[in-house]
Amino acid sequence: MAAIAVVLGTTSCRQILGLDPGVVARDAQVDTETPGDVAPDVMSDAPATMPWTNLAPVSGFAADDQDPTLTADMLELYFSRGTDIYVSTRATVADGWGTPTLAQFAQGGPSDGSPEITPDGLILQFASDRGAVTLDVYYVARVSRAANWSMPQPLSSVNDANFDERPGSATTSGANLTLSSDRNGSGTGLDLYEATRAGGFGSDYYAPVRIPLSTTGEDGSPYLTGDGLTLYYASGPGGGAPRDLFVATRTALTETFTMGVRIEELSTLFNDSDPWVSPDGHHIYFLSNRDGAPRIWHASR
Repeated sequence: MAAIAVVLGTTSCRQILGLDPGVVARDAQVDTETPGDVAPDVMSDAPATMPWTNLAPVSGFAADDQDPTLTADMLELYFSRGTDIYVSTRATVADGWGTPTLAQFAQGGPSDGSPEITPDGLILQFASDRGAVTLDVYYVARVSRAANWSMPQPLSSVNDANFDERPGSATTSGANLTLSSDRNGSGTGLDLYEATRAGGFGSDYYAPVRIPLSTTGEDGSPYLTGDGLTLYYASGPGGGAPRDLFVATRTALTETFTMGVRIEELSTLFNDSDPWVSPDGHHIYFLSNRDGAPRIWHASR
């Protein structure tokens, strides 16, 4: 796959979810950028044929921590712990992760999970049952990495009050957004979906469309690269059976994804899911219970 270089600034980050910058500034209580706190998002995927190596659990996290998502500079890591979202930070990629703390926007009552942060760290999506009996996609935003998060708001254009939705990542342009949902209504559990929009800043997404890669089993945890051409996800036969990590590609945003390929070097007889891949394609974080308890793992290539 050809390398694509994109610099993701604050405006394009907000465009991913269609935010009003005035609302973001008021809710985040900060109205200026902190110079130098956002790293460029360079989208250059490593060749898909390169195997993942150096597999190990990520130190500093507890059993049952899951749903890892990182900023592009890999200095902030958000994840699910119980019914809340936590964050851990580090000064450099050579450092260990700091003690996790409860995310500033957590309320302590609703069930929040499946966080997905944009590469520049200014928007975070998550699944929550706040105000509903089903899981919906919510988002928070901030105007800089040093600012407070805004109050959570539902991403109404992709939510369906009758079904669960969990967010995946979006393309850098914000034109394509992935998620998992049981809205298919066939009793097959979660499927992969993609929502698109024709408008620009602030426009709603069209209703999510089921991605043909979805099977009659459980398919979820979509991670779409910034160029929209590579999709990492978890798939399994359902019924409590283990899931494996898969990757699929397409040649253009208007095309369908090819058949998913199991990432064999990461495959086990245990449950593997929730992939996050670095913008350069050289690091993957994911959830696995391969050592007896669900925990966050890392591999590189």
